[in-house]
Amino acid sequence: MDAIDGIKVVYPEILDDARDYLSYIRKDEPVIISIEQCQEDELDKIIAFLSGAVEMVGAKITLLEKGKYYIILPEGVEIETDA
Repeated sequence: MDAIDGIKVVYPEILDDARDYLSYIRKDEPVIISIEQCQEDELDKIIAFLSGAVEMVGAKITLLEKGKYYIILPEGVEIETDA
């Protein structure tokens, strides 16, 4: 698995892949979601699904780089972004 600055990077292609990443959200682990390999018709579903999941646990999803990366951060964790 890839990592950026020690944060795991995952590469969903379809909605079912995104469901596999709920374990990071449950464990309060940050995770970077790379959407570069995501099927275009699945992108909105994936982001909506993950947005709902993070909201339920008080975490947040933030755009890091348009068209490339989002990051999921546990409650109380902040980062600076250029997005």
